[in-house]
Amino acid sequence: MILVTIVSLTNSLVNAKEATSSNILNIDFKPGKYKVGFKEYSAKDHSRSYARIYDETGNPVNDSQPRHMQIGVWYPAAAGGDQMTYQDYLNLNISRQTNEPKSKEAIAQQRAMFLNFGDKSTLEPLLDKPTMAYQNAPQVKGHFPLVLYTPREHRGIHLNHVMIEQLVSHGYIVVSTPSRSLAEGNSGTMPQQGFASSNLADFRFAKAFMHNFPNVNFDKVGIISLTAGASAGITLANTDYSVDAIVSLQGSIGTERINELQRRNRHEMLTPQNLRADLLHFNGKIWPGSQKSTFIKDAHYAERFEYDFNLQHAFALNAHFLVTFLQAKGKDISQDKKDYKQATEMTIDFLNQKLKNHSSSWLKKHNNKLIRYRAHKEPPSEKQFLTLLFKQNTQALFDQVEQIRKIDPTHKFTSGWRLNKLGYDQLDSENIEKALMFFRMNLLLYPDNANYYDSYAEALLKAGQEPEAKINYKKALELNPSEKLKQSIKAILKSL
Repeated sequence: MILVTIVSLTNSLVNAKEATSSNILNIDFKPGKYKVGFKEYSAKDHSRSYARIYDETGNPVNDSQPRHMQIGVWYPAAAGGDQMTYQDYLNLNISRQTNEPKSKEAIAQQRAMFLNFGDKSTLEPLLDKPTMAYQNAPQVKGHFPLVLYTPREHRGIHLNHVMIEQLVSHGYIVVSTPSRSLAEGNSGTMPQQGFASSNLADFRFAKAFMHNFPNVNFDKVGIISLTAGASAGITLANTDYSVDAIVSLQGSIGTERINELQRRNRHEMLTPQNLRADLLHFNGKIWPGSQKSTFIKDAHYAERFEYDFNLQHAFALNAHFLVTFLQAKGKDISQDKKDYKQATEMTIDFLNQKLKNHSSSWLKKHNNKLIRYRAHKEPPSEKQFLTLLFKQNTQALFDQVEQIRKIDPTHKFTSGWRLNKLGYDQLDSENIEKALMFFRMNLLLYPDNANYYDSYAEALLKAGQEPEAKINYKKALELNPSEKLKQSIKAILKSL
């Protein structure tokens, strides 16, 4: 059950006017034809707890309260509504845990916290700066692709509102919800066990929530992920094949940190081999001592694009970070702003091609440092593979399997015990040639299993191929079989 309340944002003092590319970075964008509307919703997820999942020691915490869900939606809008300032976006932090009205004291606190980031003369004018978004503006008619924005860990939904507003002006609906620790009232001290799994559930909820929202085209779905939010975004795409495209903004999948996230979350779908949605990944500044990962290269069954930015600072594809942690502290962000603009334009062009079937001319437009990996043909499912085994008895099938394993050594066509059983079924039915094929395929897939060499040798003996049988029995002995199997094989060899 989903309980929904529309939450009003603090009214901006700026009068509504025609949409512009106004933004806190002062980047001169060329916006699309649509004005941008924004609505904040409060919902309850009764399937999960609102409290922390883990305490400070990493032990599970039980709580019966339903999980509060703050959901922000940007959408193509008609004239109307109140133009939002950046202060309005900051005020979203107040309601990330509750749908209580935003008090003057809470708003003043958000303002003071923002000004404490650095030079007040730099930051204060940004608070009242108008954005492209209009609070509760009426929607325009149409059918627009849905994009989910997954923020980095411990962060809210507004940090990349500049990019999101530009995207929506080109005809998209964007939905987001805060990452786990913010939604649970703990900023930065919570252990990250289950981060991707928890955020995965949040974004599944947000996507389901959008069925209440008009004009959404669920046939075309994309994801934009920031840094560690990419782990949730990739896992969502790998478990929901309605997702067609992913944009990773300095995502964790680009560095060895993805290995840590895979270990912490223990989620088997957070793997490159399961990715089917096409991917655009922006490589940014890598932390000292960190290394690039092979995740993107290993996602063989999706079309992937990498773009290497020579970013001056880590997390530079984050509008809030650029003004608070850099500009307000006297850092020169002129190059970072150019990179942010380029990343925004490339994101829009990429999603236009993947979700709106626009031409692929964006590849030529952005071909300077773009690395492209073409998608390989998807391997057969277990059912398809076993069907081919029963129907074919040719070397071509073995060649096909070997080629797939060169591309993806981790692909599991089927289990070894199943192939072994099927081989014995054929052997018991006196279909020796078919049995030999099943056993030989098992050795191709599982070459380190002594039991499978023993099975193949047994079938070879039955086929009258004693020299080959001896070779495979001896190979089984080399693989350190169980004592029982070892004695059995030695007895057979002695008798031959």
